[in-house]
Amino acid sequence: MRESRPQTRIFPSRGTSGGTKAKGQSQTQAKLASGSLVLKTLINEPNAKLLATKYIQEISRKEEELILESIDKYYEPFFLISAKYSVDYFKPRDFKIKVGENVREVVIYGKSHGVEKKRGGIVGIVKGRRQISLQGEEHIVLDTRASTGFNMMGKEIPPGLVPHGRPERNPEILKEFDFKKRISRITHDNAMNVVRRRISRRPSESKSRIVSEIFEIYEDQEVFSPVYEARFRDVSSGHLRIARIDGLTGKLLSS
Repeated sequence: MRESRPQTRIFPSRGTSGGTKAKGQSQTQAKLASGSLVLKTLINEPNAKLLATKYIQEISRKEEELILESIDKYYEPFFLISAKYSVDYFKPRDFKIKVGENVREVVIYGKSHGVEKKRGGIVGIVKGRRQISLQGEEHIVLDTRASTGFNMMGKEIPPGLVPHGRPERNPEILKEFDFKKRISRITHDNAMNVVRRRISRRPSESKSRIVSEIFEIYEDQEVFSPVYEARFRDVSSGHLRIARIDGLTGKLLSS
């Protein structure tokens, strides 16, 4: 089996199709559906304050007297990656064929397989059955697909849990985006490698012959979703409580 890693091809144009297979050569093809996507905030800050106050009062103890210290909006990163993998290879295999009790020789395509021909096949008795062994290859083609998301902590999540919505087009908001975005704990390359390992079916047999191997990315997005972080302080104890509000739905997010 070939030990070389697949070549990487990147097509920077949006929606560009991957290239062609090269015989005997592994390749990676990437179709970049888009780059970073900033989602439009649907919950304004005053409403976020009201929602945060409501949620924090529901979970706080009666003796706590909480005041809102601050509320800030940031953008939480997610990755959404969809890919497909295919491998075309030949796998060596010994094929066993049963023969009758009185058979001393088998001729296949003009080639004799008998007791005297140890290299091509041997007539013998295995578990009470007479058989010949033919050395050949299986031609195998495998295709697999995977689609997965990653949250800011680098944990895999179902694709449906990656936030989605209208893109932000306000230039003033986009201008301040770089100062408000959080950094994911998993890099894009590491996320890509997780997907690659999941769907890769490269043969483990050292004598297998790989004809072609393709890892193709057909969806590749880094999504930034707006989140409000409200910080409440207990007047008497100084204890800090934080409520995170989804800037798309207004729902309380887990801390």
